[in-house]
Amino acid sequence: MTKGLGTKGKFQRAGKSPVDMVASDKITKKKKSDKTTFTTHVSLTIIERARNCVAALYMDEDRTSLSQLVERGLLKEVEKLEKKHGAFPERKQALIKGSMVS
Repeated sequence: MTKGLGTKGKFQRAGKSPVDMVASDKITKKKKSDKTTFTTHVSLTIIERARNCVAALYMDEDRTSLSQLVERGLLKEVEKLEKKHGAFPERKQALIKGSMVS
């Protein structure tokens, strides 16, 4: 029998077989994400500038993804509006898609 795979190998003494070690590395519990897909219309010029930014920073310490860039920008703008107007009340119903709220 090959050492480590039988009942007397070093893996057996450690309490893990090679199969158990590989299987335990691959089995991970995924956290439930608090993120969702957000579709909106944005100027093509802004999208291209954002894509250029992400591509140019690929090897830089400030590297980011397009999603991260959009999320940080949206958060910054919401925080700016909340600072100016105070905290906004919770909506009582979902927004109507494609419509401006008046």
